[in-house]
Order: sequence, then structure tokens, then C-alpha cells
Amino acid sequence: MNRIEIKDALDRYREVSCTLWNSNFLPANGCRIDLFDQIEKLLYRSLVEFRVNSESCERFERSKIILASTGMIDDIEIKIGRKSEGNIYSWEEKALISPPEATEFIFMDFFDWDQLKKRKKDLVKVRIGGAIQRENIVGRVALLRWCDVSAAWCDMVTGKTGSATGLE
Repeated sequence: MNRIEIKDALDRYREVSCTLWNSNFLPANGCRIDLFDQIEKLLYRSLVEFRVNSESCERFERSKIILASTGMIDDIEIKIGRKSEGNIYSWEEKALISPPEATEFIFMDFFDWDQLKKRKKDLVKVRIGGAIQRENIVGRVALLRWCDVSAAWCDMVTGKTGSATGLE
């Protein structure tokens, strides 16, 4: 299994994206949000996908980015999403997951509570890929703090609970 640590690449993307948005694209500045979305996709491709493609012969897939506990804390607090009409999530359900349980958080995107104000992107939106003794949350979408996790791209998705070294 090919595994590439990419927390630094995702961090660089997060920081550049926030700086660009906060200094140039806030709606108060009269800029078009749809243009920013296009620019952000290009940033992601050049800062994250390029890193993986240059170190791996595999085709980059966002679903192969797995997050795991940094091991620096006892528990990770997550907010579990409940999808409603119009693809809108409510984030009322909270859970504490101990690092041995939190083996597969599949990266979806960074998240801010208010998309039209200054952005920090200090939360990450994930799909829960595996959790020991918590079958009811596997496959659900959740939010967690970016500082609580490490990130790696792997060329093989396990879809099973495993150690943090068995990341996707």
C-alpha cells in the first residue's frame, strides 16, 4: 500500500484559500462567489493533487484521503450530520470518540459555519469510514477539528476498522 502524508499540503491549501477569500472575495467586496469556487478547485489541484501525483503513480482521488487522530488527545469530539431536504445538514448530534475508535475519517472538505464571512476552515467535513463498536455512525457525515487529526493519502481504501497506520 502506497501512503503519502499530506497534512502539510492540505494545510497549505487551507491557508492560501482562506487568505485569498478573506482579502479579496468577501461578498462585501462585490466579488463573485462562483469565480472563487473555480479558483479554489484549481488551488486544490495544484497544492494537494499535484503533491500526490508527483509521489505516486496512482490517479488522485479525494476519497483516498483519510484522517486519523494525532494521538495528542484522549478523545475527539465530532458533530454528526443529519441530512435534510436540499442537501442541508444539521449538526446537533455530538459524540466523543477515543483515538483507537477513530480509525477512518474520509476527507470531504474543509468547513466554516458561515461561508459568506471571513474563513478559517478550522473544521473538516468527513465521512466516518470505520469506528469500533459504533456501527450506527459508520457512513455518516461529521465535522471535527482540523488540529485533532493527521492526514494521509493511500492507494487502497480498506473500508474496515483498523489501526491509524492502515489509513486509506
